[in-house]
Amino acid sequence: MGIDYRRDVDGLRAVAVLSVVLYHAFGAPFSGGFVGVDIFFVISGFIITSILMQQFADGRFSLLDFLERRVRRILPPLFLVIAVSMILGIWFYLPGDLTTLGVSAIWALLFLANFFFLIEIDYFAAPPDSYPLLHLWSLAVEEQFYVVLPMVFLLCFSMGIRRVLTVVATLSLLSFLSAVAIFEVFPKGAFYMLPARFWELGVGVMLALARLDQPKRVWAHVAGLLGIGLIAFALWGYSDQTPFPGIAALPPVLGSALVIWAGPQSVVGRILSVPPMVAIGLISYGFYLWHWPLLAFYRYVMMDDVRALGLVGVVILSLVLSAVSYRFVEQPIRRRRWVFRERGRIFALALS
Repeated sequence: MGIDYRRDVDGLRAVAVLSVVLYHAFGAPFSGGFVGVDIFFVISGFIITSILMQQFADGRFSLLDFLERRVRRILPPLFLVIAVSMILGIWFYLPGDLTTLGVSAIWALLFLANFFFLIEIDYFAAPPDSYPLLHLWSLAVEEQFYVVLPMVFLLCFSMGIRRVLTVVATLSLLSFLSAVAIFEVFPKGAFYMLPARFWELGVGVMLALARLDQPKRVWAHVAGLLGIGLIAFALWGYSDQTPFPGIAALPPVLGSALVIWAGPQSVVGRILSVPPMVAIGLISYGFYLWHWPLLAFYRYVMMDDVRALGLVGVVILSLVLSAVSYRFVEQPIRRRRWVFRERGRIFALALS
């Protein structure tokens, strides 16, 4: 069983990252752009499960190897962005803000940034210039999920894919219900924490586990258009005042799953597969990492003189830096296994 590369999935990554970046930079008309994170969650669940299924089916899964690959994928650009943020913070920030930045960097490197910001600040009320690493809460949620999911496979895969699917479906249902319930009494907890976000990644997991045949052409078009319509509804219909996540997360999450299921043969899949979308999707991780710190420092320095042209420049700079870091940081370390091989294994073991 092999994993086919999906250009349309990279295109969907582009939709996710552009949604978040344009929301953070300009707000309206991208007032619901924060749902780009939810799109990322579905994609991550789908991709990582496809990898795990192949490895377990081939009998070559190793938890240490899995964590090592996550370290290679996640940490190098993350280290770079945090290092640059600290340098800029030393240069521009007042002592109190610099201290907060340093503490948040430590939590981010431990993949516990969601815990720090749970205590520190409401995402929708955070000063846009004082928390350059605020966006790393979502990375922490994903990394915590990457520890839980392999454990489910280790415990259940020998009993068959159906058992894994049943367990993930049960956990996802409980997660969704908890997200709805928690939101009523503790909205920040529902927003930042894995138990209330598990179901969003779980939808992607279930889509991969179900191994559904891609729909026939007409139904592929219908599914793709319905999926992108649900995503668009959230992107342009939501705002900072929308009760989120909970039930409001259903449209972008289910929409993302429909687009992935529709596949590259759908009209939406073909649009997502065009070279510019794929290119942005390939560098989407770096684009996500770079954009928020640069926007935060720009706003901090400019204070009341923030201009649209300046924001455009910051977005373009973020895109350029993400391409550079993809070419010279991400790819070399992912492809050349001699790079910090033994140290990478030791660090992966420590993370586990």
